[in-house]
Amino acid sequence: MKCHLDTLTNFWTNYDEDADIFYVRLRSDLQDARIQEADHGVLVDRDPTTSDLVGVEILDFLDHFAILADLS
Repeated sequence: MKCHLDTLTNFWTNYDEDADIFYVRLRSDLQDARIQEADHGVLVDRDPTTSDLVGVEILDFLDHFAILADLS
C-alpha cells in the first residue's frame, strides 16, 4: 500500500448522516477510484493506474464506533 503521509498536506472528510458513511479523501482529482473491501464495511479506494491509496469509506460508521462513546 503506497501512501506518503509525511507529504500529505490536504485531505477531506465527510460524514453522510442519512447513509451513516464516513469518507476520507486523500486526493480530490481522481473520480474513478477502484474500490475494494478491506474488512467489515471498510472500503479502500485506490488509483486505478498506480494502485495508490486515495480514500477510505467506513460503512455503518456509528455501529463501528459506538463502543467509543463510553470512553472518557
